[in-house]
Amino acid sequence: CPCSHRRVSTRSPSQQSQLCFPGRAIIMGWYNRSHLPIVLLAVFFAVWISYSRFVAFEDLLTGQAGSYGLTPPSEWTGDEVCMLDFCARKDLHRWYPASHLLAAYGVAVALLIVYFVWERGPCHHHRSTEAVYLTVCVFIIVAASERWERSSAVITSSSGAIEVRSAMQWGMAIYLMMKYCDIDEAVPHFLVQEKTTRIYAKCKTLLEGKNGLERPPMGIRVADELNREILAVVGRSHGFQEKLEIAILPLFFSAFMLEELGLAYPQELSLALGIACNVFYTALYGFNVYWIMWVLHFRQLHVTKVQRLVKGLLNAHDDVSLRYVLWHVPVGSLIAVGAEHVEDCLMQALLRGMLDTTSKAVIIDGLMKFGMRSRHQKQVRDIILTCAGRDATELKTLIDGSGGYQNLYKLVYTDIFDASIRSDVLEHFEQEAEVAKAKNQGFLGIKVLSDVDDTLLSSGGSFPAGCDSSFPKHVVYPACLKLYQILDNSWEPNQISCNMVFLSARPHVYKNVAESKSYSSFRALVTAGEMHHLPTLLPGKLSSGMKACLTFFCRRTRAWKSVGLDKYNTYCNYTKLYPEYEFVFCGDDGQGDLLAGQKMLAEDHQKVLRAVLIHQVLQHGTALSLESLQGREEGEGLLESGERRRLIFHRTYVGAAVDLHLCDPRLLSVAQVAQIAESAVAEFDRTRLMHLDFFQTDRNLEPEEALRHDLKRAQEVLTQAGYPEELPQLRTIAEIEDSARISSEQTASSSSSCSESELDDGTCAN
Repeated sequence: CPCSHRRVSTRSPSQQSQLCFPGRAIIMGWYNRSHLPIVLLAVFFAVWISYSRFVAFEDLLTGQAGSYGLTPPSEWTGDEVCMLDFCARKDLHRWYPASHLLAAYGVAVALLIVYFVWERGPCHHHRSTEAVYLTVCVFIIVAASERWERSSAVITSSSGAIEVRSAMQWGMAIYLMMKYCDIDEAVPHFLVQEKTTRIYAKCKTLLEGKNGLERPPMGIRVADELNREILAVVGRSHGFQEKLEIAILPLFFSAFMLEELGLAYPQELSLALGIACNVFYTALYGFNVYWIMWVLHFRQLHVTKVQRLVKGLLNAHDDVSLRYVLWHVPVGSLIAVGAEHVEDCLMQALLRGMLDTTSKAVIIDGLMKFGMRSRHQKQVRDIILTCAGRDATELKTLIDGSGGYQNLYKLVYTDIFDASIRSDVLEHFEQEAEVAKAKNQGFLGIKVLSDVDDTLLSSGGSFPAGCDSSFPKHVVYPACLKLYQILDNSWEPNQISCNMVFLSARPHVYKNVAESKSYSSFRALVTAGEMHHLPTLLPGKLSSGMKACLTFFCRRTRAWKSVGLDKYNTYCNYTKLYPEYEFVFCGDDGQGDLLAGQKMLAEDHQKVLRAVLIHQVLQHGTALSLESLQGREEGEGLLESGERRRLIFHRTYVGAAVDLHLCDPRLLSVAQVAQIAESAVAEFDRTRLMHLDFFQTDRNLEPEEALRHDLKRAQEVLTQAGYPEELPQLRTIAEIEDSARISSEQTASSSSSCSESELDDGTCAN
């Protein structure tokens, strides 16, 4: 039976190993779908290389024999002349003009552009699909290049150089094929970063789970064996790749030298270079055969053991051990190695009720990292539909709390491309949100949605990031993160929570290429204690961003209309994921955030948007808004009075806190306004101390004046409310310079006052 490898044998391990003879393992490997792309592409490359060798032999017969030290055509016998005439009539490789080379390169480049831009396309539905797609692109380039080189009249006189160049191209093609088609070792565990939501989920599982404080012996054994088997499959090929990557640059440098020598001495070195390249091709053949045999035999042995371990864990009915294994094994790599057998076992565990909410999130995370085919989308839907009430909210939060670009929004709106499955998931979220709100007697909390540039971080006035030059570049605005933490009223330390979301205009390019820089900044802020947890990042669209950048100098702020509408659409889609929450949107007036915020308020029929905060950073021109578009676009209306009241413009976040308190005292209390004001004073003084040169100029005094004005307003509100304490005073730039000089002098004097004995034993330096 072709699927016999999916059955688990009841024999002992020794008997099972005796049955795994090479022929049986190879047959089983042929029917393993995860191996099929590797095998087919390896065979395809081998066939084409064989054909290219035939073309090279034809070159010997049709006029290149003299360059190889063989008998020239003028001295051939009658049989050799007949062979020459036959090859001339066939003319297998002289048909290839330069226009065909250009067309082939254009097709390959177009396919690569589609691959990197259209990430929702069918080429990204699964990792094996991506591997086949990229390898085909490489094959088109290499095959077209070799065909042209062999048919070009300009370089046919240097046959040795052609052989060297062809060998380099095919060697790189085989290496790229192996790199694309092999299992990715970079699939991390579910706990990928510290201080993420998932760390707190593990703490909760240990404290509340059945026998959670104990380490199940069976789970420990199975997890260790699974990690060892996964490493045997992934580490073997990647260990070879690491060695090859070390040697590939010297090899290519040497190959380029040989190519130059072949061009310089076409007659003298053609025979030697031809023999060397044929030896290389023979080694390449051997490597292909070894690789196919390893995939079909050795890897299949490890795959069979992985499948047997997972099946045994399922048959033991030990849910604690199963959860332990899911926590301590990279599930994405486990699914990649075990394929459908492991997926079936995990779904059987779901049906038997062996999985808790955290384990379900682990499996969904693994499927997202492995790739979402049609059957995976159905599996994700089945897992989500088993979570009800607060468990559904916890599952969504765990998926969002990855600390990376894999999040719930990407899962629902990108990875799940089946519209009916997406509709089932969103309908389930809406139903369970009503249950959670009824049990909680209201919304579960507030999610803070914010822009990044000129809202959280100063852009320094650099285009296209933003236009605010009043602060140094990449500086966090004073008290911004403190305000976000207070607005996240349901957050508690060591609890499962992920209520801070950034809607960035920075476009999504390819996987985590664009988002990785932002997440690096977020992790630095979390490590420094300024950000209370790692947020979720929802990027913009590449097409809208490019359109805005190209038309900005003609249309000015109106060029950001498509970016603002994209943020509005992202907000609408995101609210469907969390109907049990309220929202606060924070942006700036430099690009499209004001337009997006106004549309959010205008279409807020459910009254879930508590407020929209707009940071005023635009110094020249008119901000993009509904009012600025009135008369130019149909269907755009002005906000009503109640909606305008929730739209707050501010120069500092102290002013935003004061206006939020006046608008809705339940959103921010007087004591919280005082906390934000105190944090703003401390952070602004620290920022000026770190950037004294920037704030010493007269043109950069505006932030200090704006903060003093808002601190005065905050003090008036606190006094009227009977708040007992006075707010700290903001120091001048001269006072900050004096304190910095005094601190430097004290440090120098303390260093010079060390005794000789302390200097000798290093105590003073320590």
